[in-house]
Amino acid sequence: MVHIFITGATGYIGGNILDELVAKHPTYVITALARAETSAAVLRKKYPTIRIAMGDLDSITVLETESEKADVVIHTADADHAASAKALIAGVSKRPQGGLMLHTSGLTIIMDKPNGDHLSPRVWDDIADVDELTSLPDTHWHRPVDKIILEAPENVRTAIICPPRVMGLSKGIKKSGRGTAALRDGFKKAGPFQINSGAPKQSYIHNNDLAKLYLLLVSEGFKPDGGAAQWKGEGYYFAESGEASAAEIAEASSKALGLGPVRKISLAEAGDIGRIFTILCGVNARCVAKRARKLGWEPTEESYHHALAEEFAVLDGESDR
Repeated sequence: MVHIFITGATGYIGGNILDELVAKHPTYVITALARAETSAAVLRKKYPTIRIAMGDLDSITVLETESEKADVVIHTADADHAASAKALIAGVSKRPQGGLMLHTSGLTIIMDKPNGDHLSPRVWDDIADVDELTSLPDTHWHRPVDKIILEAPENVRTAIICPPRVMGLSKGIKKSGRGTAALRDGFKKAGPFQINSGAPKQSYIHNNDLAKLYLLLVSEGFKPDGGAAQWKGEGYYFAESGEASAAEIAEASSKALGLGPVRKISLAEAGDIGRIFTILCGVNARCVAKRARKLGWEPTEESYHHALAEEFAVLDGESDR
């Protein structure tokens, strides 16, 4: 019987993975971390078959104990919380037979500086560039925790999943992501905008396609020698279904929200609206998910236009309540 321990189960990404696991693998014994009784109650109501472990990312004993019980740990709660990553690995490593650890990083690890005018020609490849990706300076976002995962003991089979901008409705408890919510709120407050020419491009992935990659890695991980998947130093997986420029995202968002023409603003003006917009609308973060596709994963969801529109519709509905 397969035992899975998942963090971030009420979150946008983790919740969607949990929903897929429950739907596709009803025989799995799943334990979800919940930091408050209110969250636990919501999880129990939606997924009555799962078990709840009460605690947060600083509950080191809970994390070690639960991960020691699990064949697979799926960590989606925080890409930058070192203590929790260490605790989860410590727990898995105590198992005589070891186990799997799937860690969620993020494409901000390779983003350039906010600009708004510059289209970087660099498209990162998770096969050709894996040595560089796994040896970036500690000053890069997420890198310190990525290092912890990469340095796990030999009996812990690890994979780092590095999604770009995630879009589309989650089937879990939290329906929309922070980036799309910020874009909606910022555009409704200040009107739709792009920074300068809007040239920078970012890769994107639908949340459902991202969840499929986690389930595929879980499946491969139980095969002899980890199946066809790659692990440890080679186990670095981008997940993308395409890319769009900041100008294209602004135009699609404005159309979906029923707003007016997109105006051009400076980087400083975007920062005044909110620092997050200098990243959402001003940086390059381009990748190609060759390793996942080599494993047989293929994204099938509709384009970013549809993903944004469905998220905005839910967010608008929530604000009207």
